Amino acid sequence: MPSTPASVTVPLSRFRLPTRYYADGLCPHADRVQDTYYRWCDSMTHLSEADREKYRNQRLTWAASRGFPHPRSPRRAVLIGLAYTWMTCFDDYYGLLPSHELDSLRRRSVDLLYGAPAQDSDPPLHHSIAEIGRMAAELMPPVWLDRFAATVDDFVSYLPLEGAFRHQRRTPSISENTEIRGHTIAILMALRFVDVELDLVLPDEVEDHPVLRRIDILLAQLTVWQNDAYTLEKDLRQADAAGENINMVLTLQDQLGLSLDDAYRELLRIHDADVAELVQLVENLPDFGRLQQDVETHVLHRTYVVSAIESWYRLDTPRYEDAWVEDYPTSLITP
Repeated sequence: MPSTPASVTVPLSRFRLPTRYYADGLCPHADRVQDTYYRWCDSMTHLSEADREKYRNQRLTWAASRGFPHPRSPRRAVLIGLAYTWMTCFDDYYGLLPSHELDSLRRRSVDLLYGAPAQDSDPPLHHSIAEIGRMAAELMPPVWLDRFAATVDDFVSYLPLEGAFRHQRRTPSISENTEIRGHTIAILMALRFVDVELDLVLPDEVEDHPVLRRIDILLAQLTVWQNDAYTLEKDLRQADAAGENINMVLTLQDQLGLSLDDAYRELLRIHDADVAELVQLVENLPDFGRLQQDVETHVLHRTYVVSAIESWYRLDTPRYEDAWVEDYPTSLITP
């Protein structure tokens, strides 16, 4: 489990959702998904064997198995696990590319989702998202693919904005950090897989309701706050070498002139305010008529997605300790 710097006195355990928003149990297909995950790691031939082993040790699919505990079939669990792997590895490997290269990858990724054939020369992550598209076409209606593709487009579109701060060794403002990272944390993509888990696609008038949209934004922000609490020590180690200057604790320290401990406490205050707003919305959903039970179930499972990541940090992964992969390109174009 990660630890906080010695000067920080707030325990990591404060960064969590209320217990009722943690799933009771684990996906029954977790071991099968993990075995498939190891095969995916083997296919990442753009990485060294040492880095592929680090990914194996990160156990990315355990975050999915905790967050989606009741998939209607093993194949749905595998699809969710593959999507988690793709989302994480895409950000890790391509996140520092210049905007024009990311724009090309964004368009190609969406095309592959919609069935464009992957070429032998395509990188492994292109083959992964093509597989996600094929599996989704078998399991889900077209409207689901449209919604997921929109979140992929959104996710990749925001990566250059985050990357610019890293490249320039510049700390974002509080509002910039909140806005950008709510999109690059990938939770808006992950939440789409509640539909896959439950085989339950809500109609547009429900999905587009302002309350559900606000719940999704809060869940994304809370994932950022959890991430920044758990990764602070790693980010401090890498701040100079890797431009890891976008942790919200560092933003608060820089923008408000706080000590590290006080900045961490301010992050906890922001986190707790978001939790309070989330609880108020989740516990007082609007009346959706005959769909009320479906909406309540769907929203509850969305909270599981975020609480599972906190559990994964705490129980499952050394990703932010000794399994961090650091060798990523800043351009795919050979000079």
